[in-house]
Amino acid sequence: MAAHGTRRRRTLVWGAVVLVLVVLASGCSSDDGGAEEGGTTPAGGTDDFTHDTGEDREEAAEEEAPRPAGTAPGTAAGPEVAVEEQDAATGDLAQPLADQDTPFGSAPPATSPFAPEPPPEHAPAPPVTPRFTSATHDPLSTFATDVDTGSYTFARNTLRGGGIPSADTVRTEEFVNAIAQDYSPPSNGEAFEVHADGAQWPLGQAAGTHLLRVGLSTPDVVGERQPATLTFVVDTSGSMADPGKLDLVKEALRLLVANLRPGDAMAIVAYESTAHVVLPLTPWDEQADLLEGIARLAPGGSTNLSAGMDLGYAIAREHLGEGINRVILLSDGVANTGDVEAGAILERVAVDAAQGIEMVSVGVGLGSFNDALMERLADEGDGFYAYVDTLDEAQRLFSTDLVATLQTVAREARVQVEFNPAVVTQYRLIGFENRAVPDHEFDNDFRDAGEVGAGHQVTALYEIEVTGTSGPLAQVRLRWLDPADGRARELARNIDSSAVGTSWAEANPVLQLDGVVAAWAETMRGYGFGPVGIQTLVEEARRVDVLLRTEQSAEVAELIALYASVSR
Repeated sequence: MAAHGTRRRRTLVWGAVVLVLVVLASGCSSDDGGAEEGGTTPAGGTDDFTHDTGEDREEAAEEEAPRPAGTAPGTAAGPEVAVEEQDAATGDLAQPLADQDTPFGSAPPATSPFAPEPPPEHAPAPPVTPRFTSATHDPLSTFATDVDTGSYTFARNTLRGGGIPSADTVRTEEFVNAIAQDYSPPSNGEAFEVHADGAQWPLGQAAGTHLLRVGLSTPDVVGERQPATLTFVVDTSGSMADPGKLDLVKEALRLLVANLRPGDAMAIVAYESTAHVVLPLTPWDEQADLLEGIARLAPGGSTNLSAGMDLGYAIAREHLGEGINRVILLSDGVANTGDVEAGAILERVAVDAAQGIEMVSVGVGLGSFNDALMERLADEGDGFYAYVDTLDEAQRLFSTDLVATLQTVAREARVQVEFNPAVVTQYRLIGFENRAVPDHEFDNDFRDAGEVGAGHQVTALYEIEVTGTSGPLAQVRLRWLDPADGRARELARNIDSSAVGTSWAEANPVLQLDGVVAAWAETMRGYGFGPVGIQTLVEEARRVDVLLRTEQSAEVAELIALYASVSR
């Protein structure tokens, strides 16, 4: 009887061991993705060994539910950017594109938009010697559009103050995009027009090269634009008491009030040691209240940028979906109280940008000005970065760019240029270092790129070495998301070798001014002029000014002469 009981206990123990092994095997199979097709479930099913709660069933249902097109696996449906204008079965764009055929080879396949990567950090990189890329080994050049101009105006203020801009504040593409171009607007209702021209370039880094200009233009707003909610976050710390800082900010805001349109509203948040609302969101026609709020701005205290941004975005979030929604930061860029880590502030800005709140950063003043932070805030906030150093610059920015061109016509816009190795032996994109996009991600609509407004123009310059062979030089492809429906749009245009066949002296004078400005910016970054010297560049700037006779060409000639005198 005792032996029988012992054997019975042993049987039960072994049975329990077998049962545990079955459970473990089932768990491992589950962790590896569940039973394979055609596999079996342990006898008795899983209900004997797991507790299937209601929450578990809901989570499982969510995992099995079909995702909207463009949504990353394991995530909730994203913003409208996820709805691409593509055929679900073929991946082709729903509308045919003109001039889409690549005349000299196909681009490498793009990664799936269902595998988004986090946006890259745009930390300022130390200058490196510009290098050319072989068109045979890598014919593709891809970058995000950029309409920032702050680097140019900051350098202008520095030079006129008797200083020399530090190399890390000079971004060549911002210098070039500060120059008014001569592009015609798009026709036939298109969102963009692509322009291309070029010439021999004696100011390049290498002898015998050509300058290629690739330009984009957008249409002006026809009729009334959408109403705008503008939340101004104004630095009122002690450092803003210096001449040309808070006094200029107040003048600029008064200019903006005079140019608001029906339906617009603005609010003002001030921050020093803490942040507070100086002016709650106030309609455009309550002019007396708006001006009184501006008058209350006064400097004093430390600089809690984080608190100011948090409060400004909180106001903007209350009005999501009510038209254009922007937060505009006006500051010398210094933060010394509260959360002073740039990474934390940038992360919060990027989250709100994904919800449709664009950010514009406006720098003022010299001294401790933090150019890098202001530029990165605008990049992560899907807006643009400008710098105000004079009342004339404030007039341009606050009476035009922040009012007339508020309407965004393209989100996440990026450009890909494919060079024909039979015509171009090597090339280099001038500037755009922190706007570079991997070639294979051109079609990835989750990739952070640039936002372009109505009436804007974007210019990219290439220094190229040509073979002298006639034929297709390059193809320019542009891809963006339509702000109205979130769908992807594309266009492509071909450039013939004849576009760069002109001599430098006979080239379009605006192109010549672009080339002079680019060479000047490259020099301030420590690259040198290549085959020419500083005095040659001074003379070239004066010669081009005689051709153009504009305020801007005269200003460029003045600034290059100033740089030559202070850098000796």
